[in-house]
Amino acid sequence: MIFGKGKKICKGETKTMKRITVRLLTIFAVLLFATATQAQNQTNPGCYTADAISTTATRVLIFTNQGSGVVNFSGSYYTTGVPTTVSVSIQTGNVLAATQTPFTKVSALTDTTGAQFTEANGGERYWYVNVATLTGGTAPTLVLSYCLRPVSVISNNQLISANSSATLAAAITDETGTGALVFATTPTLVTPVLGAATGTSIDLTSTIDVGVAGTTVGSVLMHNATSGTITLSPVTGALGTVTVSVPAATDRLVARDTTDTLTNKTLTSPTLTTPAIGVATGASLALTGASANIIVAGRQGTTDPSLKVDASAATAATGIEIVSAAAAGGVNLRAISSGAAEAITINAKGTGTIGIAPTSTGAVTITPATTITGALTPTGGVAAAGGFSASCRNFAAGGLVPAVSTDFTDATPVITETYISEVFVPANCSATGIAVFNGSNVTGNMNIGLADSTGAVIAESIDTAGSGVDAYQRIAFTVAEALVGPATYYILVQYSSATARYNSPPLGNHGAAVKVGEVFGTFTTITPPTTFTANVSNIASLY
Repeated sequence: MIFGKGKKICKGETKTMKRITVRLLTIFAVLLFATATQAQNQTNPGCYTADAISTTATRVLIFTNQGSGVVNFSGSYYTTGVPTTVSVSIQTGNVLAATQTPFTKVSALTDTTGAQFTEANGGERYWYVNVATLTGGTAPTLVLSYCLRPVSVISNNQLISANSSATLAAAITDETGTGALVFATTPTLVTPVLGAATGTSIDLTSTIDVGVAGTTVGSVLMHNATSGTITLSPVTGALGTVTVSVPAATDRLVARDTTDTLTNKTLTSPTLTTPAIGVATGASLALTGASANIIVAGRQGTTDPSLKVDASAATAATGIEIVSAAAAGGVNLRAISSGAAEAITINAKGTGTIGIAPTSTGAVTITPATTITGALTPTGGVAAAGGFSASCRNFAAGGLVPAVSTDFTDATPVITETYISEVFVPANCSATGIAVFNGSNVTGNMNIGLADSTGAVIAESIDTAGSGVDAYQRIAFTVAEALVGPATYYILVQYSSATARYNSPPLGNHGAAVKVGEVFGTFTTITPPTTFTANVSNIASLY
């Protein structure tokens, strides 16, 4: 259509012409737009580049699905002019004109990862790239690159640059396995299942699984090998009995240089060098060697062990045997030796003591004749021999007893004095009180007491009236006293009347003394006498 100079038309004609011109221009624009959107339309597989797009809100028709087969699309774009805002998406619809609706957005399209979809719908459909936003920068443009291929069939010339391992796998219908396409040189295979394979070497950074789970384990064979190492690691899960056979007597199995845990293993006559053993059980343990620490047990190891066996002596041939028995049968500890007789020596360290049954309530029985070289200090005293008992009645002060009632000196007491007489107790006994040999007068009261070898008062009586001239009078302690012996004690006697008389030895070798300034009825700690003073101490016995 050519527009130029012509004759002038009237006013009415001018309005009509304008309407005609507008309609023609509209038709021209639609045809022009349709041509622009149809220019990129493709129906054959291949890779394409669309014309540069420089306007916003532009749809570019990229292909038409003719209703047969499944089509896969992949694409991306790049821009020029450095736009600040770009928004591109794939849209599909059943209409051709770009200005009509509906259109469905399939996915966004980026310039880095691209977008990919598969069209499986029947009927004719149209696929567009919609440039929704393209603003900013300097004269921005957008160039679209995309590839089409049918999914069901692919030929050699259709293996185009946009295909990946995933798209190739989608085109193949009889493949096995998943993952990436593999080529011959240094491929990475993830959990492959291999049949009967051959080769010159295999270098693994992980493990080899031999056999099939739940069945008999397979085997690893080394042929014509002069040396080498095989590391065996069990898989997770329950295993049956696994036997590792070493083909030659010169071959060996070497454990890893790490701390390993052996569970439910039977070791027959093993040789273990400095093993670290946790909680171990077994039928017997025999250790041979010439070590000062052949057995060491305890938290501190060899520094301060709880138990240590020293077998370092070259001629060592003695030891200790512990023999157990049934319940109530006792435990037997005895010496063992190649000799006919062997002693057992028990030593404490330094000035430490040796305790025998310090917490036991049972008795300690020593059967054979016993020789004690050092001093024996029986803290609990010595009981009567043979399981019998000993009476305190025979333990008299200074060992002196009257033969007749007139023996010894008839002594006069002072009411502010305490009379002290040494008495020896050779064995344990229970003392009820003291028997005093009275003199010719028994006026007033008496008070008796008992002090130990340190001078401390350990027992005493209440005030008791004198009774029996020139006779023994028994006066009881307030509480019977268990005396331990052998030990020295001191009999204490006080009088409340100076008229009274008591029998006193004029001669003796035991400790005998008088303590002045006393109060009748009250005993105080004494200084044990070591010499004899005539006619002051009492003739008295324990009972």
